[in-house]
Amino acid sequence: MSKRLILLLFILTSGSFINAQDDDDDGFYEKFSEALHLEEERFNKNAGVLWLELHEAEPDNANINFRLGLSYLNSNENKFVALDYLRLIKSSQLTGNFDYLNAREKKAPYESYFHLAHAYHINSQLDSAEATFLKLENLISNKHYMRPLISHQLAMISSAREQIANPKKYEIENLGSVINSEFADVSPVISLDESAIYYTTNRIRKDSSNWDVIDQNYGNYFTDVYVSYRNKEKQWMAPEILNINEISSHTATINVSPDGQHLYLYISSGNNGNVYESSLIGEIWGEPVQMSHEVNSDAWETHVALSADGNTMYFVSDRSGGEGERDLYRSVKLPNGDWSKAKNLGDVVNTEWDEEAPFIHPDGRTLYFSSKGHTSMGGFDIFFTTLQEDGTWTKPENVGYPLNTCDDDMYFVTTPDGLRGYFSSDRPGGLGSDDLYIVHLPVSVSQGLAVLKGFIYPHEGQSLPTNLFIEVTDLESGETSSYVPRMRDGGYVIILPPCQEYEINYFQGESSIHKEKYFVPCESSYQELHKELYLNPLEVGGIAIVEDEDEGADTGIGVIPIGTRTDKNLIGKSEEHFQYNQTNIAATEAGFKAFMEDLKAGTEKYDYVEVTIEGSASKVPTKTYNTNDNLARIRATEAEKKLLSSLESYGIDKSKVRIVAINSLTQGPDYKWDAKKNMKVYEQYQYVILKAYH
Repeated sequence: MSKRLILLLFILTSGSFINAQDDDDDGFYEKFSEALHLEEERFNKNAGVLWLELHEAEPDNANINFRLGLSYLNSNENKFVALDYLRLIKSSQLTGNFDYLNAREKKAPYESYFHLAHAYHINSQLDSAEATFLKLENLISNKHYMRPLISHQLAMISSAREQIANPKKYEIENLGSVINSEFADVSPVISLDESAIYYTTNRIRKDSSNWDVIDQNYGNYFTDVYVSYRNKEKQWMAPEILNINEISSHTATINVSPDGQHLYLYISSGNNGNVYESSLIGEIWGEPVQMSHEVNSDAWETHVALSADGNTMYFVSDRSGGEGERDLYRSVKLPNGDWSKAKNLGDVVNTEWDEEAPFIHPDGRTLYFSSKGHTSMGGFDIFFTTLQEDGTWTKPENVGYPLNTCDDDMYFVTTPDGLRGYFSSDRPGGLGSDDLYIVHLPVSVSQGLAVLKGFIYPHEGQSLPTNLFIEVTDLESGETSSYVPRMRDGGYVIILPPCQEYEINYFQGESSIHKEKYFVPCESSYQELHKELYLNPLEVGGIAIVEDEDEGADTGIGVIPIGTRTDKNLIGKSEEHFQYNQTNIAATEAGFKAFMEDLKAGTEKYDYVEVTIEGSASKVPTKTYNTNDNLARIRATEAEKKLLSSLESYGIDKSKVRIVAINSLTQGPDYKWDAKKNMKVYEQYQYVILKAYH
C-alpha cells in the first residue's frame, strides 16, 4: 500500500466516507464506504470481499480493480491472485490526480503500477515486472518517493534472474497438514535432536476460545505458540498449544535453549513488543520473564538467537543509530551474568533495508538471517555469514533458489549437522498464507563440532527422578554448563565445540552417578555420539547406579572413561574388532569365551545379569551393506544372535540373562580414499562390544 494511501486512510473517520446516493439502488456507494472503513481498520480480507462484489458489478472500473488487487496483496491470503485484477488496469486509466475518497472515481493512481509490478514479481514473471517498473519510472517525477523503491525492486529482479538460472540442489518438503493450517504458520524452532518443533500460528484454537478475539490493528487473530513432538516413527504428532499464550496478545516463537528447558518468545500487546524467556518446570512452561534491558528497549525488538553455550545473543531492533530500519545486534554475557551493551553487527551484515530472524548455528560461527537487502531476489531472502577469527563477518551469501523465492522466505533454522533446515514461506502449493517447510541441504556450511545426545532411562515401572542434571566442564577454561534431561522422555543434547577437552558429570541431586571425559579435535568435522544411561531400581547410599553403554569404546571423539562406579558392577566384557564388512563374532575368540564364562558365573551368583551390546562401523563406504549405519546395526544384531545361541552350550539359564540395550554407531574420521593405507586407523571403529552387569 502506498504511503499516501496509508496516511489518508488512517486520518479518515466513518463520517468522511461518501454518503449513499439516492439512486444507489444496487448499494454500490454503501459497499464502497464500508470497504474503505474495513481497509482503514486493516481488515483487508473482509474489505476484499466487498471490493470483489463491486468488481463483479463494474469489471472495467480501474479504481475498484486497484483496490481489490491491493487487498489481496495486503491480506497475505491468496496474494498471488492480486495479479489477475491489477493487470486489468489499462495505461489510459491511470491518473496523477487520483481521488482516494471518491466512489465515482473510475481511474487508478500511478502507484498501481508499482503494485502490479510487485504482483508480477512474486509470481516470478520477471520480464513483466521489470517492464512495469520501468513504465512507472517514466510516469513519476525524479523526486518521487517511489524512485529508490523502484531501483531496489529492479536490483532484486536482476538477482532473481541470476539465482533462478543457477538453482541449488535442494529437496524442499511442506511439513504437511498435521503441522500447517489454512492460517499463517511461521517461525519454526527445532530442538537440537529434532524431537520437537515449536512454531507460531494465528489459527483458531481447538476449543474456539479465540474465534471472536481479533487484533484490531491487523484484522487477524492473535498469534499463539504451538508444539509438535515426533514419535518413534519420525512422524510429527498433532500440535498442542502451550500454556503460556494470552488470548488477546501476540506470542511468537524465537529460540529454544540446547537442553530444551528455556523458550525465548516475542510477546506484544498493542504497539509494544518485547523479548521474553520462559523456563520449563517439569512439563509446564513457567510465566514468561522479560529479558535484559540491553536487549529490550523503547524500540521494536522482534527476534533473538542465543548461541549454544548461552553466552552470545543476536537480536533484531529498529533502535536509532542503525544501518537501516531493522538491524541485527549482538550482546555477550558478562562475568557477572549480565548482558553487555548491544553492538550493531555493522554494514557488512546490515543494510539500509530490513534484516530479520537471526539464527546462530550450534558451531557458534555460522549466522543465518533474512534480509530485504544484499542480493535478495524478492522480499526477505535467507542469507548466511561466518564469524572469522578476527571478529569480523564474511560477506553474506544468498542460500539460493529454490529455497529462496521472489517473495518472503524467513525464520530459517538448521540441525546441528547443517544438512536439514526448517523455514516458513508463502509459496504456491501451500496450505495457508504461510507454511512451514523442511529443506534437505546437499552440503553443510557449518563449522565442525561434536554433539553428545542420548537418553537417561528409569527402571521399568519407575519415573525419571526430577533432580537429574548433567554438568559439562571445559577442562582448559574451567567454565561449567548444566543441562537437564527432558522429563517427557529423558532425552538430552549437549554441544561440544572443537579444540577442547570436556568432563561430563551426571548427577542425581548432589551425588555424581557417572563421569567421563571427551576430547574434540580441532580438525573435527561434525560428529555425533549417542549415549544411553540406565538407572538401577536399587539405590546404594541414595545414588542411582548407571549402566554405561560406551565405556571403553573409542567413540571417534576421544572418550576417556574415568568413572569407577560402573566398574564395580561390570562382571564381564568382550570387545572384538573387525576388518571391512566383517560382521560375525568368532565363537572361538578368546575374548568372547572369557565373556561367556564371566556371564555364567554372574548368573550363578545373582538373580539375573543385564547385558548391553554395541555395534560400530567406520565411515569407510560399504557397498555390501549399502550404508555404514546398516553395517553397524547388523554387527550388533549378529552379536545378539551369537550370544543367545551360545547360552545353552555354556550351561547358562536364559531366564537369568536380560539384554537391556542394543546400540549401533557410525563414527571415526571422515573417509579420505585411504582404506588400505589407514586400515589400522579405521579398524578402531569397526567393532562389537558386549558387557555384562549385575
